[in-house]
Amino acid sequence: MHNPHSPDRYRSLMQRAYAIQKPIALGKLHGVMLGFLKASDAERVEDADFLEGELFRFVKIDMSLPWFNAVTLREATEDEVTEISIPEHLLPNLQRLQFVFNVKRHRLFYISKDRDVTLGPGTAERFFQQLFDIVREGRVSFPPITVTAVPDSDSIDTILSIHKLKKLRIELSVPNPDDGEEDEERFRRRLEKQKARKQVTELYAESGKGLKPDQETISLARVAAENGFVRGEGNSEEGTKVIENTKNTPEVKIVKINEDAETTMQVLRRYAGELLRRT
Repeated sequence: MHNPHSPDRYRSLMQRAYAIQKPIALGKLHGVMLGFLKASDAERVEDADFLEGELFRFVKIDMSLPWFNAVTLREATEDEVTEISIPEHLLPNLQRLQFVFNVKRHRLFYISKDRDVTLGPGTAERFFQQLFDIVREGRVSFPPITVTAVPDSDSIDTILSIHKLKKLRIELSVPNPDDGEEDEERFRRRLEKQKARKQVTELYAESGKGLKPDQETISLARVAAENGFVRGEGNSEEGTKVIENTKNTPEVKIVKINEDAETTMQVLRRYAGELLRRT
């Protein structure tokens, strides 16, 4: 949300998102929805700094598509298909992934892989973006909401270290004023002063040379990494084409869990708290 908002506003956003109870289609086969939501560090949601819940992922069967008979090794006949009776409200292959959301820093942490259960950061980003877009269509007004999968902390350095950087594209959406970072606040005020919701900056190197971004461009790129995206294109020392994009390098941490000592949710809450204290 691009205007200053209290934690209550973010609590309301998540509660209304949960109240939708509507699967979001992600591709032709899968759907995702918020399975449950509750306070993580308080008795009531209204008093919590952290909210916790689960993402439910499942397969959405298209009954209009052909079925396969594994015995006859042929397409199932119409008579065979009519024998299939699956209620619309029953959805197979349920997968559950836990998350925590900090209402003060508006950061969401979730389990992207647990044994054979996976949900990539890009897919999670699309899910929450679509979910919040639905919330904004409701009767209660919310300002524009942009969801960004936070990239790896080294992603900008990786782009800037391309041996011969030929092209640099920086796409910045209005940063959230609640973040409190000096550069983010500066770029936010600049965009709002110009009545702009997005800034796109592209640099192209001179023929045969590589770009040398100045400090202002580097600052812009670091802010855009968490409020948009940054893409660099160039060549390695060997002349091989190199393309790096912050959208392709989400921040993912591998954490081992001793299930005899802690639950997955306890580890997730602890890790989220530690990371927020460091940033």
